[in-house]
Amino acid sequence: MEKKSSFTFYVAGPLKYESTRTYLDKIEEVLLRNGFSTWSPYKDAGILSNEDLKNPEKIKTVLEKDIAAFKDCNGAIFFLDGYHVGTIFELGYAYYLTKNAKKDFILIGLYTTIRGVENLDSMIKFCFEDTGSIVTSLSELEDLLLRINKS
Repeated sequence: MEKKSSFTFYVAGPLKYESTRTYLDKIEEVLLRNGFSTWSPYKDAGILSNEDLKNPEKIKTVLEKDIAAFKDCNGAIFFLDGYHVGTIFELGYAYYLTKNAKKDFILIGLYTTIRGVENLDSMIKFCFEDTGSIVTSLSELEDLLLRINKS
């Protein structure tokens, strides 16, 4: 994975479907194009198969890799379309970091559904209200990243 900057984003989202993994790759491309480094759970920690999900040791290994990665990242982007329990776990942990351990940790949500952000689950919206931003397209994400780069 190309490292362009000392600022690294954790790129989180549902991993179950190829279509969402493809979109996560697009998010990574936007980040890299704007000078940020990335950490990808499915590329850097691996995807748990149905069989792996029956093995507590494999689950623990992936969770530990994910949590360790947050310590090395400066922010996280959450692809919220069709969010999954794993994404919600990661969001909760990232929210904790912004309130406790890493107050300068940047949270960004990307929610592209036609339902609109107002229909996003209130608990999820809460995590971004005073600690981050929610954008609704890759172009909005890119605009936000440009502002972050200037600050």
